[in-house]
Amino acid sequence: RSKGFYWLATRPMNMGEWSQAGAILSMSNAGPWFVDLPPEDWPDDEAVKDEIVRDFVDDIGDHRNEIVFIGTFEQGDQARISEALDQCLVSDSEFKEYKDKTLSMEDPFESWDVPFEVVEEEDEEAEEEDEMEESTEV
Repeated sequence: RSKGFYWLATRPMNMGEWSQAGAILSMSNAGPWFVDLPPEDWPDDEAVKDEIVRDFVDDIGDHRNEIVFIGTFEQGDQARISEALDQCLVSDSEFKEYKDKTLSMEDPFESWDVPFEVVEEEDEEAEEEDEMEESTEV
């Protein structure tokens, strides 16, 4: 079993969510990174904000790869997993291109059907519709 979050160079504004059990791996859009959100969209609770900011690093904020593997491993499994994941990382020169906004690479992943922002708008529209329906019911 494994789970966590990842940062894709080809989708820098959205946090990827990794969830794996057995042979099934799900990789999906977990929404925007906090560093990319305006302060008014952050949680109101100061303790929660402090916890979020603790994960910030220099100019990349909370963008990161954080995946936890749970279970029993055989000799060499951890090294093989680390090596495979390290192969997925951008190089130093690619990271410089990313920061300079000149990085161009193919995105090998399936589409995340609906961007997080659109889902939020749809949720708000649905809530407004529900409120209108409730106000017209007598």
